[in-house]
Amino acid sequence: MEHAPRKPSATDAKALPGFLELPPEWRPPDPASPRGRILAAARLLFAQHGLRATTTRAIAGRAKVNLAMIHYYYGSKEALYERVLAQEFIVVVQGMSAHLPPDLPEHEIIITLPIRIMSVLRHNPTWITLLRHEVGLGGVHVLKALKSLGGLGPLGLRQFFDHTYAQAVASGRLRALPVNPLRECLLALSWGTVLMQPFFEQMFQSNLFDETTWTEYHETLKALLRRGLQVENET
Repeated sequence: MEHAPRKPSATDAKALPGFLELPPEWRPPDPASPRGRILAAARLLFAQHGLRATTTRAIAGRAKVNLAMIHYYYGSKEALYERVLAQEFIVVVQGMSAHLPPDLPEHEIIITLPIRIMSVLRHNPTWITLLRHEVGLGGVHVLKALKSLGGLGPLGLRQFFDHTYAQAVASGRLRALPVNPLRECLLALSWGTVLMQPFFEQMFQSNLFDETTWTEYHETLKALLRRGLQVENET
């Protein structure tokens, strides 16, 4: 049985809580092991075909394991799917945390948050595809997956964001705004833009996977966020 990961504390403020040293139950399995091969095969097939069109038999075949091993290690197909979603979420947040300089001021962490999220997502197209499939299912499974992460999920990230933002406001660098809508707006900017990229590409010929477009986009977004969040007369 898996145990809930530890909850973050205030001392985690400059390193996204717990993600650089995961508790044992959330560390990825050895990719050469049956459990690891199952997870890798499921990740690929769920991204290609979605939950409903992917069978456990197809996953077992690609992983080169007996069908019964899927049920032994992960239970149902839905449970395996949710494990894939949880592990992908961890990969994304680890990517953000790994490139977060320990001396970066709190106000810069907040202002650059959407850009950091989008930068990691651009290099993880499988997670984007999985999320697009999940949106079509109503988001039920991703919510269960994230809840299973406990302090490593949205709860821990919310605590990290709120603590960092409070420090930035106290330092006089950022405006004091209602934290809940601010957090949601910044997340919507990042996740929403990447998820809607196929639509934007068709409508505006804007491709965030093109390096020139990406540079122009994140410089524009950073300027807008500085203008909206920093106190007047801050440069």
